[in-house]
Amino acid sequence: MTRLSIEHHVAEFPPEAVVAWAVGLMLGPFDIVGGIHWAQTFAMPGTFSPQGIRILERTIEQLEDNRSIVDDPDLHEAIQRISAPLVEFVSVAKEIRNWERTAIPSALRTAHTHEVESRGPMHPEWATNPDFWRLMNRSTAACHRYIDSLDFAIPAIQRIMAAAGSDLYRQQIERVISQAPDFRVALVEGYEELIKRGAAGQAGLPSG
Repeated sequence: MTRLSIEHHVAEFPPEAVVAWAVGLMLGPFDIVGGIHWAQTFAMPGTFSPQGIRILERTIEQLEDNRSIVDDPDLHEAIQRISAPLVEFVSVAKEIRNWERTAIPSALRTAHTHEVESRGPMHPEWATNPDFWRLMNRSTAACHRYIDSLDFAIPAIQRIMAAAGSDLYRQQIERVISQAPDFRVALVEGYEELIKRGAAGQAGLPSG
C-alpha cells in the first residue's frame, strides 16, 4: 500500500491504483508536451492549445499535492524530477503565445497559418527573431528535462506494476519508452530530421 492524494483524498492505495495514478500524471503529459512543442516550432494553428495547457496545469497541481504525502521514495523523487520541467514548459508556452500576439502582426500570423494549412509544417518568418529563439530554447530545454525525468519515473512505475501483478498499462509505458528517443532526436536535430527518418520508417513522434 502506498500513501497518495488522489483528487484531494489522502489514503493508502493498492499497487493497481498507484500505477494508474503514476501513469496518468507522469506519462500522460508526454503526448501533450510533444504536440505543443511541435506546434510551437512551426507556429502551427492552435500552438498554445489551451486545453492541453489546462491538463498540464491540473497535472502539476496533483503532483505538487503529493510532494509531501507520497511515502514511496522513488515516486517522491519522480514527482520532484517531473514537476519542475512541466512548470517551466507551461510558463514558457504562455510567454510564447503572448509574445507572438504582441510582437508579430496579425496579418503575418494569418498568412503563415494559411501557408501551413496549404503546404504543411514550415518555420515562420520570425523563427530567427532573437526573442522567439530564446523562448523556444527554454521550451526545448524544459522538454529535455521532462524526457530525462521519465528515465527515473518509468522504472519506478514498472516496479510497482510488477508488485501489482498487472500488465494493464504495459503498452502505454512501452510506447513512451519507444518514442522518447525520437523526441530527443527532434529536440536536438530538429523535427525535419525526424520527419526524414519517419519517411524511411525509422521514427515516430509523440501523438499530441
